[in-house]
Amino acid sequence: QASAQSAGSASQKSQQNAGQRAQQNSGRPNRPARGTAAGNRKPGNPAGRNSAGSRSWGDYMRQLLVVIVGVALTLAAAGLVERWREARQVRGVMQLVSEELKANRALTAEACRGFALLDEYGVERAAGFAPQSDALEVLRASGAMAAVQDRQLLLEVLECYAYLERFGAAVNNYNSLETALGDCFGPETLDGGAVEHVDRVLRQLDERYGFGR
Repeated sequence: QASAQSAGSASQKSQQNAGQRAQQNSGRPNRPARGTAAGNRKPGNPAGRNSAGSRSWGDYMRQLLVVIVGVALTLAAAGLVERWREARQVRGVMQLVSEELKANRALTAEACRGFALLDEYGVERAAGFAPQSDALEVLRASGAMAAVQDRQLLLEVLECYAYLERFGAAVNNYNSLETALGDCFGPETLDGGAVEHVDRVLRQLDERYGFGR
């Protein structure tokens, strides 16, 4: 019986000591455990957040810049290709015009030589003259006319064709009206001015596009 009483007293004391320790621990503030987010807070970052947000914004701006630069380069390349295509088209059409004007020059020179021999041999009529204008129609219909950068040269080409049309009309009038040469042609035409007019435009085409003659 004495042993049992001693064991009971010891058990009661242990329970009392455990209760006192529990009351003491309940009155103390809870300390954060190591390794938690609060323990990892750094000075200057009270919210405890890292810099992932700022890095994401920077990445977004870099990606946006890459896209903008890529689009700009694509548009610039497309513009260069389009200008190259237009320049090639214009040169091709102008080469056709140059070849056609050379053919018209030969016809004009032949007609002028015929006029010079009218009085000498008593010929009453001159050879007919019909200038070619197929290349001019291609120039007008292809859209190359709007892409020609040298507007003065374009004007010279158009005026040359108009001059050849007037020259042909004068030849036809002379043959049909049976009148004097001076009534249909000016002195500069009979002296080779018509040929010189075409030669001037051909030289300008050669200098501008390097066709060579």
